[in-house]
Amino acid sequence: MTENFHQIFQFANQKKIPVTLLSVIEQITPNCVAQYTEQASWEILEQIKKAQQKKLDNEVNELAHQYNNSTFNYELVSGIPFVEIIKKASEGGFDLIAIDASRGYKSRAAQFESTTRHLMRKSPTPLWTVVTDSHKKIKRVLAAVDVAAPTDDGLELNKKIISCAASFASVNDAELYVFHAWRLFGEGYFRSWGRLSELEIAEFALKERDARNEKLTELTRPVEEAKITLHQVLSEGEPEEILPKFIHQNTVDLLVMGTVCRTGIAGFLIGNKAENLLDAVQCSVITLKPDHFDSPVLD
Repeated sequence: MTENFHQIFQFANQKKIPVTLLSVIEQITPNCVAQYTEQASWEILEQIKKAQQKKLDNEVNELAHQYNNSTFNYELVSGIPFVEIIKKASEGGFDLIAIDASRGYKSRAAQFESTTRHLMRKSPTPLWTVVTDSHKKIKRVLAAVDVAAPTDDGLELNKKIISCAASFASVNDAELYVFHAWRLFGEGYFRSWGRLSELEIAEFALKERDARNEKLTELTRPVEEAKITLHQVLSEGEPEEILPKFIHQNTVDLLVMGTVCRTGIAGFLIGNKAENLLDAVQCSVITLKPDHFDSPVLD
């Protein structure tokens, strides 16, 4: 159960951060078991809880010996997994939720309406989705930002993404890529209706690129003071198309990006395009929300 979280435990151990293992057992209704056994559903649930508690006891003891700079605890609850995870994270003031989505194909593990997808959409607590070999050293971390985000929330989210990515890059002595995908707004209109020449469109695109590059440089300035190998990447194209290719070509181990489940912040919408992007990448992903995000679960 816990062997896939080595990278996270290692980070916690280096930072001396306490870790809590949360196991959620889905509720068993009488109708579910009536056709298979005469045993009461509550009795079956108690048996499952006892077995899981014993397993968690053993795992916590083993982890405490392996990562002796961290303290390990566990909680066992029953209910709807993503609801209980979000509630516990909020109640306990946890900084990060980690979930294993490495079983089988990622598209199956993190598919629409799965626990992983619900957490990505609804958890105000940052989510680390593990999809790669956890014992593989993190050598390259990528922070995906949108420098054209039109709101203060978008700007703060950009800063949070870069800060989070820089922390993991620093602890792992990894390279940090700060990546922004862009397109010239209205390019199709300029070409079809504006009757502008290709040279004029190219001049507009160059000005747009320079403006975004300046914003990206401003965002990455705090990282330049840290002892991290920094790569600033400005790439023209749609994020869901070019970001997975870049991650694959540069063997990125960890992607840090923002997600919200409402419109209004360009580049941070969990919709069909963003979900396709997340299913396309083959690295672990940390997803963050703006500070003022209101979870429908906690409402």
